[in-house]
Amino acid sequence: MSILLNLANVQKKPQRLDGTLTPEELEFDAQDELIRIDQPMRYDLLADWMADAVLVQGEIELPVGCDCARCLKPFTEIVKLTGYALHVPIKGEDAAEINDDCVDLTPYVREDIFLALPQHPLCRTDCPGLPKEGGEDKQSGPADGLWSALDDLKFEKD
Repeated sequence: MSILLNLANVQKKPQRLDGTLTPEELEFDAQDELIRIDQPMRYDLLADWMADAVLVQGEIELPVGCDCARCLKPFTEIVKLTGYALHVPIKGEDAAEINDDCVDLTPYVREDIFLALPQHPLCRTDCPGLPKEGGEDKQSGPADGLWSALDDLKFEKD
């Protein structure tokens, strides 16, 4: 299933489009090891005819499975596009592809969702990261191991 908009209907009166798309229907490939799209996207949109274009406005919501970039713990982040607006040209060189008097809005929505995904997902803003070896937290205590040898270096001035 796709988000299909019938142009003949929207020319007569604004059309409400609402429902869900599964990750398979959305054909989303995040290509990011820290992000998983495994839940359906919900949309509630209103399409209105403009001269040689369609204006689509509304809200899109997608739960995204993430792994924290610091501690690698899994968490879910809700990507929510409120006040969403999309201008789809019907004529001209940037015109949308029309099949059986319908325009598929799915590729446009997929691109906008992709741009809204977190680039560096964090489970919380103050995440300390992975614990150090021996259970000591990464943010506390002096550095140990090979790096601690640098503390003992003494430089002489000529």
